[in-house]
Amino acid sequence: HPKVVNAEASWWYPELPGDKHWWYGNWISNTNVLTPDELETLDPYTGSWQNRALLCKVYRAVGFTPFMQYPTSR
Repeated sequence: HPKVVNAEASWWYPELPGDKHWWYGNWISNTNVLTPDELETLDPYTGSWQNRALLCKVYRAVGFTPFMQYPTSR
């Protein structure tokens, strides 16, 4: 359907460093970082977060800086 977005889980970048700044890019595109993880948002029956069906807005990123760079603090 043209109005459905499917976000695959567990995306990471094995080519990125595994140090504490990068953790193989897990914090860049993993769908788990796109959803809230506050305790108030837990499902009362399962104790997990609702990540099956969420409303979202998709738009083009403007002025995005490429992420494939080392942090400046290195």
